[in-house]
Formats: sequence, structure tokens, C-alpha cells
Amino acid sequence: MLVNSIMWNIFHLRHFILKNDVVYLAQDGMTRIKGPGWKDTRSLSETFFDPFAALTKHGGHQKMF
Repeated sequence: MLVNSIMWNIFHLRHFILKNDVVYLAQDGMTRIKGPGWKDTRSLSETFFDPFAALTKHGGHQKMF
């Protein structure tokens, strides 16, 4: 476990993550598209007590593009 921890600290995944957080992969898996991102329609208390929207029927996030 120690070796695995050291490996993840040396080869961190930030090198593979896009720097711009509004650029997404299209449905084809190759094309990058730019969009406004996600909008959370829940109140602050709903987000605090249920951060993953596991207890809501419709989920708290809506696609914006």
C-alpha cells in the first residue's frame, strides 16, 4: 500500500485532466466541445445534507448544453 501511495503521488492524474473545466468530450469520444457546464438547481441545505442527490427523485443537476 505504501508503494501504491507513493506511485499515485509521483504519477498524479492531473497531467491527464483538462485544464479548462468547461471543455467536454462529445458523444463520439474524440471531439472536444465547449459548454457552460452543469447547473445545480438544489438549495444550499439540500446540497449540504444530500451532496450526491441520492435521495431525490429527479437528481439535482441539469445539463446546460
